[in-house]
Amino acid sequence: MTLLHLTAQEQALDLRLGDGLKYVDISSNILLGGPTVQALAAYEAKAQKVHALTRRENEALGKKSRVLGLVDLKMNGLSMVTTLALMEMWKACTSLQRFQMSVELSTTVLHRKSMMPHISDTILVEAQYFSLQEVSLSGCCLVSDAGVCSLIEKCHKQLKSINISYLNNVTDLTMYHLAEYCGPGLETLNVSGCNKITNNGVIALCTDNRPREVFVYGENSSIGNGSATNNMDSTRKLFGSEYLGDGIDEDPSSYGGSIASAVRSHKSNPSLDALNPFHQSPGCLKLKTLELNGNYRITDPGVVALSNLKEIVTLSIRNLDNVSDNPLLLMSQSCRHLKHLDISGLDLVSIEVVKAFATHCYKLETFTCELCNFTAGDYAEVVRPRLPLALPNGLHSKLDPRPRPILEYNRYVVETREMQRKAWVLTSFGIYCIAWGRLRRCKAARKQAIRTIGTVWFDYRNRHRLQALWGSKNARLRAANVLQV
Repeated sequence: MTLLHLTAQEQALDLRLGDGLKYVDISSNILLGGPTVQALAAYEAKAQKVHALTRRENEALGKKSRVLGLVDLKMNGLSMVTTLALMEMWKACTSLQRFQMSVELSTTVLHRKSMMPHISDTILVEAQYFSLQEVSLSGCCLVSDAGVCSLIEKCHKQLKSINISYLNNVTDLTMYHLAEYCGPGLETLNVSGCNKITNNGVIALCTDNRPREVFVYGENSSIGNGSATNNMDSTRKLFGSEYLGDGIDEDPSSYGGSIASAVRSHKSNPSLDALNPFHQSPGCLKLKTLELNGNYRITDPGVVALSNLKEIVTLSIRNLDNVSDNPLLLMSQSCRHLKHLDISGLDLVSIEVVKAFATHCYKLETFTCELCNFTAGDYAEVVRPRLPLALPNGLHSKLDPRPRPILEYNRYVVETREMQRKAWVLTSFGIYCIAWGRLRRCKAARKQAIRTIGTVWFDYRNRHRLQALWGSKNARLRAANVLQV
């Protein structure tokens, strides 16, 4: 046993490590401040030294190294943590993958003390962290585009989930960075309450504007006038310039229930090129969960862009006051994997939207559309025939949870309907085959009868030598009497 190995073991015993602390949750402890976080940082710094020695030994022995050190840290509602302590914590926790430091307003009424974290742009820009996969900074009012964009640029390679809801200083610039850096790796995004996000940011997030090349008669030519279409150019061609601003006064009637009616405008807006610094971003088209609650600047064009998210499972667009029926009808035709949908508070939405989602999205487990332009009775009347084994709430426009997932029931209903349709097709085909066979048999029987009559008549004429009487009235009568016998 080497001296290095003995040193690592002794340090591990002193720290009582094993694999060390992996999950730490010190949320809602309002008395914890800078010294606590600094002590945690000092512990993690020592643990990382031990883990570094362990990793070297494993590499020397050819073993696969594991993720050692603090992986999950929750510090929600800690308002007394100082900037210095946070900087030391980021410097020490080099293997951190999941981090939460959000506002907790639900417990504030119990003690009437501030639970607003003091994490700011300065910390996010200057701190060194590159391994984060899931981040939650909900309600941190000191964070703006600068801090969030810095976080995205540092951790974009493995970033899968980010919650930046209720950050009033976050704008479309953050959405542009997400579309450029995270791309298909991002799975969960929550930007609820970020009222400065407009249609431009949503369109950039949900649109793949990378260069595409086509081959024409063996020649390689790019789409457009010799160059690939950039981000805002394709957006202009899709929606038109009058739909790409803040869009509060837009005309919702210009959209139809299909893409053909949504791409009717082709005007240009050169000012959009200056807004987005990334003209060929890949977009985050692999999003599984997206929340845009309360972003009143998002209107019909932004919701139409959401139709590009073919793999979306959970979507929440509550309280978007300027969204009408037609974009949602288009979304119901393209987003077939939806399981959880919340469109509560959309005043302009009618019962036709519920009918479309219930028809096309049979995987729906929860579907909430309270405070829309219909009653709970209308909702139940539409949902029950299309999702007969779902459970509409009698007093609210939503589906209540069942003991088993609604997906299983809805799949059973869909399979039953498909089997009934196949059985109807087979039955119709069988009836046609039987009728066709009967008709063929009748035709064959008539032909055979005609041949038999001809044969009998010629035999009779030859036996009785009636060639001379052929055609006379007596011959015909005698032939008829013979055939009747």
